[in-house]
Amino acid sequence: IDNAGNKSFTDTSQILNYIVDDNPPVIENISMSSSNGSVTIQFSDDVFSSYENNIASGELVREDFNLEIDGGTASLVNSTPDLIEFDTDSYILFFSTEGITTGSEKLTVNINANSIFDSAGNTAETIQASATIYLFDVDAPRIIEGEVINNSTLSITLNELAYLSDQSSISSEDLSLSLTTGTATLANLNPETLTQDGTNLILTFTIEGLISENQKLLIQLL
Repeated sequence: IDNAGNKSFTDTSQILNYIVDDNPPVIENISMSSSNGSVTIQFSDDVFSSYENNIASGELVREDFNLEIDGGTASLVNSTPDLIEFDTDSYILFFSTEGITTGSEKLTVNINANSIFDSAGNTAETIQASATIYLFDVDAPRIIEGEVINNSTLSITLNELAYLSDQSSISSEDLSLSLTTGTATLANLNPETLTQDGTNLILTFTIEGLISENQKLLIQLL
């Protein structure tokens, strides 16, 4: 009751409810481009680069993020993204790597402290639980080591396990042999037999004629 004798309403429709948002924005989804040149992230809320006087504003910039790669052989050229683009409800972070990516490189997207906010002023945490993804393997199978066992047997080692497109094992028809110029020649341009043990392949072949000095045997994966 006020001084004029007016009674307060008991109608519950007159009661205002307020929901306090104290949940910081988080990265919910992450995907890698097939070229390993950019990563796309989606936040749980609309995000901004500034929060002052209870107002969130500003677009995110590349300096808001810090990238790191763990494992594999490739590394980042810069920890700060080269470029950032906004696409509908996602952010695309472009980056550059050096070295060959083997698929073992894990990229983590970190957020710099006090740099990203939601509309309620909650600050994104620097370490995001769902902001890691592996780069794609773009390192094709290749010969990294060879050893002559005798004049009819050769051992080669590949950089990784290799299969045919249908996941079947490599056969002798999948390799070609050749001799550099000289008096000796090969009986066949493919290995006569091939035995595979992991990344190690044992090839047999037949050389006809006398091997000239400095004559070399060349092997190629088809």
